Amino acid sequence: MKKKGLLKTRKKHSEYSEKSRVLSFKFIDHSKVREKLKFLDFIDWIALPNAIRKPKTHQEFAELFGLSKDTLTDWKNLTGFWDEVKARRDILFRKYSSEILYGLVKVAKTGNPRAVELFVKLFEGYNDKVQFKEEPPLREFTIEEKEKMRRAFINAGLASLIKKDTSKD
Repeated sequence: MKKKGLLKTRKKHSEYSEKSRVLSFKFIDHSKVREKLKFLDFIDWIALPNAIRKPKTHQEFAELFGLSKDTLTDWKNLTGFWDEVKARRDILFRKYSSEILYGLVKVAKTGNPRAVELFVKLFEGYNDKVQFKEEPPLREFTIEEKEKMRRAFINAGLASLIKKDTSKD
């Protein structure tokens, strides 16, 4: 009798976990899907890289789950399907982030230009699309201010940086 009670408990638990799995849709209106658990399995399967998928093909997946290949195609065309796949993929591969970022740092430290560029984009906010434009000063310097700067450059040994002021000519 204990076994029956245990099976009932397990069944209730599995029903609960199945219900929570179905409610875990973030981007899809699950009311449009009859085979919700199989649909979730398909999303999880699609999120995997081809090299580690079992079964290997859509046809094999359809046969294993008692579905037609057309059903899988219909599911892939549902609004939000690929967003759902991406969300599952993000969760699945998040565990590798630290190792990959550490690998990037190791390669960037060797001077690899692509790795350095990726590093500064990820961690330093570098954006190669940002453009700077020269703007004129808010006001013109007075003749006295210009003369003080000229003397300061000469005294600092930077006379070569002084441009000839053409406004006097």
